Amino acid sequence: MKIIFLSFILSFIVAQDSIEGSAPTLDVENPSIPGCTDTEACNYNVQANEDDGSCTYAKNNYDCDGNCTVKIDCHGKCGGSAENDKCGVCGGDNSSCADCAGIPNGNSIEDNCGTCDEDESNDCVQDCAGTWGGGLTLDECGICDGDNSSCTDKCGVLNGDNSSCADCKGIPNGYTVVDCAGVCGGASEVDNCGICNGNGSSCLPYNIVDYVIVAIGLFSFAFSLTLTL
Repeated sequence: MKIIFLSFILSFIVAQDSIEGSAPTLDVENPSIPGCTDTEACNYNVQANEDDGSCTYAKNNYDCDGNCTVKIDCHGKCGGSAENDKCGVCGGDNSSCADCAGIPNGNSIEDNCGTCDEDESNDCVQDCAGTWGGGLTLDECGICDGDNSSCTDKCGVLNGDNSSCADCKGIPNGYTVVDCAGVCGGASEVDNCGICNGNGSSCLPYNIVDYVIVAIGLFSFAFSLTLTL
């Protein structure tokens, strides 16, 4: 009986030593679950209780599904700073629609003489020689920078027909005239009494015969007086 009891004690001691030297057993109630434990990570594992370094994160300005979370610029870049200029050009400098004064969508126009403004009334024009801003003009004859001589007739009349100074024969500046009888180049003249081809007697108080008699008498008297002296 003593031998059996002693054997039982030895067996218990050996079994106890064997248990203490063996590998630890798993905690069935709190098992270890490796995974991503960061709630900010895209692959956060709510069941994991041991971080294994596998966490992944969204790129800057994007969510975990690849959606942009900030403003998209005019180039379509998420988080970009490019904007449309006043000309509607993405990333432009407002120059593509600037007027001659440098104003985007402005109304100033540079004329052919280099003047930039909004006033169309002072726009540069061509002179008669085709020079922009030139000072040449057409004369009365329609000649550019002319002196009116090319169309002045012999009477000095612009665009005239030489008739204003023509004589009765149609000769410009001629000397043939119509006499008092209406004859071109005729010899008829008006007497002292205003009578064409008159003898000047129509306006005298006496007949011409009377004047002849008086003249003869005066001549005779003067001749007699001379002889007496």
